[in-house]
Amino acid sequence: MRRRAHAFALLLLASGCSGEEFTAQGTGGTPGGGGAAGAGGSSVGGSAGTSAAGGGGGTGGSGGAPAASCKQLRDSGVTVSGVYTLVPDSGIGFKARCEMQVDGGGWTLVARSADGTFIGNGFGWKQAAGSVDDPSMPYSLDLSVNRVPLTEVLFAERDGAYGIVKGFVGTLPAGFLKSYATAPYEITPVVKAVAGPCQPAGGVSMMTNVGFTDQKDVFFVRDHPDFEPFGLRADGWVLGESTVCDYNADFNWHHGMIFVR
Repeated sequence: MRRRAHAFALLLLASGCSGEEFTAQGTGGTPGGGGAAGAGGSSVGGSAGTSAAGGGGGTGGSGGAPAASCKQLRDSGVTVSGVYTLVPDSGIGFKARCEMQVDGGGWTLVARSADGTFIGNGFGWKQAAGSVDDPSMPYSLDLSVNRVPLTEVLFAERDGAYGIVKGFVGTLPAGFLKSYATAPYEITPVVKAVAGPCQPAGGVSMMTNVGFTDQKDVFFVRDHPDFEPFGLRADGWVLGESTVCDYNADFNWHHGMIFVR
């Protein structure tokens, strides 16, 4: 993804599966990514994007009960990354992409960037955009409607499909979406590296604060609590012009994904 320093300057101004069986098929090899890596999970730190889509979406959980999150699916024994149907407390099911390999798996995709200019079209914690199974377009899940449990967040740089090139995990507090609608949460302890070549012991400076969940054009992530449109936008990561590992993990102007569990 090409760097656009001038754009950055302007920006600052301004069915179902039981517990016994589920269906999964590889759908990798999208334009811009590597070839399909098969149905056995996501590639980590490589360029071959892997996705496994449950035919119609698996819903299996312990004893065949619907799963409310990818974490519940993972705990029930599902290990293949892909698209599944989750059924939260509301009883209304929805399709979600589950990452089942990185850091023990069980991650639900809530955001994915793509090429193009999408400012103003809705992209954030409480915004619905795109399709979960089309990596050529930006996507956000809208957690205000699809209320999956969340206690952790995974910030990732992605390849041309769903492969995680670099990934960092931080904790989230109870009531994150509501309590931090107009304020930041300081991630404590610092984020830990779970995938890729950047492994700073002291965390990543630009992944210190997360929040402002009412924002409609960015998943806010940055090094201090003052709001500016830093974080994951629909067209990629904006984390400051740097390639330094412990500053921003060289995420800036690379495509990314955000998961929760």
